[in-house]
Amino acid sequence: MPSFAGIDIGGTKCAVVLGTPKEDTIEILAKEKFPTMVGDSYGTLEMLSEALKKLIKESRLSFGGFQGIGISCGGPLDSKTGMILSPPNLPEWDHIPAAAYFQSAFQVPAVLDPDAVVIGSIFARSRNLLWDACDEVMKRECLPGTYAHCRVLPSKLGDTVGDLAALSVTIDACDKGGCPS
Repeated sequence: MPSFAGIDIGGTKCAVVLGTPKEDTIEILAKEKFPTMVGDSYGTLEMLSEALKKLIKESRLSFGGFQGIGISCGGPLDSKTGMILSPPNLPEWDHIPAAAYFQSAFQVPAVLDPDAVVIGSIFARSRNLLWDACDEVMKRECLPGTYAHCRVLPSKLGDTVGDLAALSVTIDACDKGGCPS
């Protein structure tokens, strides 16, 4: 079974995970998390890189023993260039080439994809603020007959939401032909 790496970059916490798809879920093989170095984007990228190297060694994977790296980060992002553009929760992270950084360091495809969004946990904490916007999207995107049955369910994943989002980004990219076999 192929393995993937996920990198979750948040305003307060960063995490690195190794995982593998299992039927309808993702099994996390190893994980390390630490506080984000606020205002030091490249220092944080280096810490993430070192943490991933450590997980690879501990998991006894070869250096290229995984198919790709998915990066989960709040936007704005540019998926075509792999750039973190200037998220409000990450001061001084302006035009940071995160995908290129990890692709160069590990010699596997790295994907930063703003289209892969996990909202359940955020929605659960901010229901009153988000309901009108979510309802509008569901009205627009759902088939008219199924709109009455659409709802947003809160995530029960806690602090693993970003980790799984990062792994999902790379698994999805590889499924679309973005990773070598």
